[in-house]
Amino acid sequence: MNLLIKWLIYAILISCILSQELNINTLTDIILQHNSILKLSKKNIDAKSAQLSQSRKFTNPNLSMESEFGGESEVSGMLSQNILLGGKRKQNIQLRKLELKLTELEYDEQKAKVINEAYRLFVEILYYQEMKSLQENRILVSEELIEAVKKKVLAGKFSTVEESRAKIQLYQEKIKLLKIENQIPNMWNSLSVFYENDNLIYKTALGHLSDLYHFSTPLKVNEKIKLEQAPEITQINVQIQIQKLKVKQKKSNAIPDIELGAGIKNNDFGNTFQIGVSFPIPIFNQNIGNINRQISEFEMSQFELIAIKKEINSQIENLFNSLNEIKAEIVLLETIILSEANSAYSIIMDGYINGRYTYLEVVDAKEMWFQSQFQYLNALQDYQNKTLEINRILGKTNHLLLGEN
Repeated sequence: MNLLIKWLIYAILISCILSQELNINTLTDIILQHNSILKLSKKNIDAKSAQLSQSRKFTNPNLSMESEFGGESEVSGMLSQNILLGGKRKQNIQLRKLELKLTELEYDEQKAKVINEAYRLFVEILYYQEMKSLQENRILVSEELIEAVKKKVLAGKFSTVEESRAKIQLYQEKIKLLKIENQIPNMWNSLSVFYENDNLIYKTALGHLSDLYHFSTPLKVNEKIKLEQAPEITQINVQIQIQKLKVKQKKSNAIPDIELGAGIKNNDFGNTFQIGVSFPIPIFNQNIGNINRQISEFEMSQFELIAIKKEINSQIENLFNSLNEIKAEIVLLETIILSEANSAYSIIMDGYINGRYTYLEVVDAKEMWFQSQFQYLNALQDYQNKTLEINRILGKTNHLLLGEN
């Protein structure tokens, strides 16, 4: 079954390479497979798993041998075993479990950070693609305006200066298009860092910002956010458990371990069986300093948790307030401003052809129309970026918040 899934993923990747088109689902798959940062984090998990496995092992016994030569030769052997008291072994196993859990949480946080940053770049590529399309449309409108100006110049109603002004504006629009086109390869280069595979070459991102906005799974602004799910908070909670356990360990270290042994001694008088026990006497050092230091670190981690909760809560509230503001802007642009700006330009352009409006009025109407469209694209991009920032803080990697392509 796993082999079948791998072949399906490879088939998808190959088809995307050939088409040089990338969607959000494929982007997620290739990042999880090829990103070296995530691979490194997984190796850390493997290392902590090995430490946990090793902590369950008992210490090896010691075998000592002594031999004397002379008038009264003697040979003795002793087998001894160190025995941990105060629950040290159990606490060490629990510590390794918590360290493994913390490493897994760090991996989840790193994954959310990497994937959401890749999504942000994907959204930015969509933004520049649509900016390019909009700028190309703007050039077409400028060319239509030049044709209208030429007719008026030929009719003797305008001087050739008006035609020159219109041509200069057209060239300026073409320069803007060139700058936008140059940005797109740069964004693809930035995105390729996240999957680090020279064989994966893409030139087109599939999707539209308006689709991402309208067909996405919306974040419920008024929904109570469970801050305990935030990676920073979950990690600190585990760190607090680790600090608490370390306090127990320091207290346990004040309890001396014992070493039990048994052996046999052989000399001229025969064999003698021996048993022995040894342990340190905690007179001068009862580990008080280390215990107090560990208690202080435990209390510090609790204060840190309170501070981070307040900070994250403030960030989330600010982001949701921004989302509300951007959403209101998008609704206003979609329902009123875009259609009104388009209608105003059509009316003024038609009036200009029939001599009711001036050239400057046409240019102003055109500028208002396209600026409204640019404002709409900027608002859509900003909405997605704010959504991704919330996802990053809460450790989510759900691309359905960006819509399905």
